[in-house]
Amino acid sequence: MLHRFFISLIFVYHAFSLSALSFSVLPGKYSTNISYLVDTTHSITIEEVDLIPNAYFLKADNGSLKLGREESPVWIRIDILFDEKPQEDYLLELDYSLVDYIDYYFKKGQAWSVIKTGSQRRFTSRYLDYRFFIFPLTNTEKVQTVYFKINSKNTINFGISLKNTKDFYTSSLNKEIGHGLFIGFLILVMLTNLIFFFALKDRSFLIYVGYMFFTLCINLVLTGHASKYLPHNYGGFQNQFFILVFAFTISLSIWFAYEFLNLKEEKRLLKFLLILTAVVAPIMGLVSLFDGYVIVNSIFELLTLILLLVIIAIGIKRWKQGHKFAGFYVVAYLAYLTFITPIILLSFNLVERNFFSVYGSQIGVVLESFLLAVALGYRYSSERQKADREKKVVLEENLHLQKQLHSKLEQQVQERTAELNNALTQLHEQKEEIERQKENIEEQNKQLEKMNDNKSRFISILAHDVKGPINSLFSFAELLKNHIDHLSRKELVELGEKLGSHTKNLFNLLENLLQWSRAETGRIDVKPVCIELNEAIRENIELSEMSASNKQISFKYTEVPYTIFSDKDMFNTVLRNLLANAVKFSFEKSEITVSAEKLKGEVILKVKDNGVGIPPKVQDRLFDISTKHSTSGTSGEKGTGLGLKLCKEFVNLNGGQIWVESKYAEGSSFYFTVPLATEEEKLSKASVNC
Repeated sequence: MLHRFFISLIFVYHAFSLSALSFSVLPGKYSTNISYLVDTTHSITIEEVDLIPNAYFLKADNGSLKLGREESPVWIRIDILFDEKPQEDYLLELDYSLVDYIDYYFKKGQAWSVIKTGSQRRFTSRYLDYRFFIFPLTNTEKVQTVYFKINSKNTINFGISLKNTKDFYTSSLNKEIGHGLFIGFLILVMLTNLIFFFALKDRSFLIYVGYMFFTLCINLVLTGHASKYLPHNYGGFQNQFFILVFAFTISLSIWFAYEFLNLKEEKRLLKFLLILTAVVAPIMGLVSLFDGYVIVNSIFELLTLILLLVIIAIGIKRWKQGHKFAGFYVVAYLAYLTFITPIILLSFNLVERNFFSVYGSQIGVVLESFLLAVALGYRYSSERQKADREKKVVLEENLHLQKQLHSKLEQQVQERTAELNNALTQLHEQKEEIERQKENIEEQNKQLEKMNDNKSRFISILAHDVKGPINSLFSFAELLKNHIDHLSRKELVELGEKLGSHTKNLFNLLENLLQWSRAETGRIDVKPVCIELNEAIRENIELSEMSASNKQISFKYTEVPYTIFSDKDMFNTVLRNLLANAVKFSFEKSEITVSAEKLKGEVILKVKDNGVGIPPKVQDRLFDISTKHSTSGTSGEKGTGLGLKLCKEFVNLNGGQIWVESKYAEGSSFYFTVPLATEEEKLSKASVNC
């Protein structure tokens, strides 16, 4: 009975992942090619899209498009090549009923014609009076191109087939006969159970009739019959109608499970949540008739997935507890699962479109309905036999008053035992709650210990990164103190500008370290932007020149035309640390080389020095956050040993890697990777920060 749950599971998958569009043709003397383009501008016209080169369209593999739930319109281009000029009319069929807006463009002579339709438009806008969307192929040329402009808040999940007129009407008639048999079977099941209800006064049969009715309504919406036979003068009713019947299907499925599985024996909280959901769902469905059906649909999709897991788990539990009717419930679910699986696999593009991946839902509903109808009949028969036995017992008890009194005493004992069991259950629940609180306290203590460790590491790194800029400021101050009488006004102005620049850079450095402290406590957001690599490298080299000049060390960098996509502050911190380390461990009058190389969507940056090098054993511990290693520089410079660990954290947060190659006494080369900016990223909002 839970086939709506499985269909909703597919909807949840499409809401957060990919949607599928399949394109198929009947055997004939033609070939096809399908591709698509997402219009992020929301303004491309048919004349403009027809001028866009094929290279900008994404080609479908094996006739299948992978599209997300796009906010922007999607242009689908279909190129059809006939072996010879077609001598008969052809039709394109789009076989999904809940596509909001469809604009179909085709050539009539040399001019473009358009058919505008969709589930959010009037039924009379359709080319043919048919449950799905049909479009003509009127051009008689051997090579033809048509376009679909799709704009839908619903998931884009449909197939497009190309057929000649005769084949279309033949296949449509066969499909309608199949749907008629399916609908007739559901109506027959409803009438049979309705007769049982009036005869037996068992409300389970009436609840099941209501559930099957809304199941039929959902099927009519998904197969397009609802739009064909309901009033045509109102456009866009299908989405709201689908949500409404979806809501009542959820409510009745919960009610039926409650009655059929006898959930009165379950815990109060579970019963309260199930009843609350059954009441709230129809109210939300009614509200969606006026506004917000997309939000309600998303809520229902998530709610359905949760209910699926809860109710099926309860069914299996009740079955294990000896509820013999729950077995039918689980078997009916498994029967439907067998035939819904091809549909789920199709939504993941794991199978081709075939009979079972298209009609598996209807087959599963038929089997499910049959099994549950048998279950209801069997339950009634069992309960009738039980009632007869109870009646016989009552007659015997009237003859044996003593047994009745004894039975009453036993019943009282059972009631007292039940009360004691409830009390023990409550005590057990209280014990579990205390244990959970204890676990929470222990977890909080661990978090506090981690925060204290992070605080100590932050203070050490702060001293490490701030020391260099402050030394530079001290150097400027000493220069002013010792040589101010010998400096010209121009030199004083230049020196003042450098002091201001270094002071500003020191402030930026402190800001970066504060961001790292937030990263250590899980409160930092990585904000990647487009960065011109040449400019960033030059700025960081300039910051390092003051400390490098004390050792007469020069920098070498060959510019490259690359734009990277990374958090700018983190990138500067990493490069600045590597340059500072290169200066620290380089010999006087040596050269530091900075280079960049593009490889498979990323840039590999290299900082090479000709200094003391790093022993192999030390290399293994350089980036290990659990160890601390610090080595003095060639001029006795001190450090905390945490700079490279900071680099590793920032590089990893931006999706890159960092490593070192070094030979002792021959110098070191540090490498790290950053992503290249894509064309979309350069044009996105993030590029405003470039």
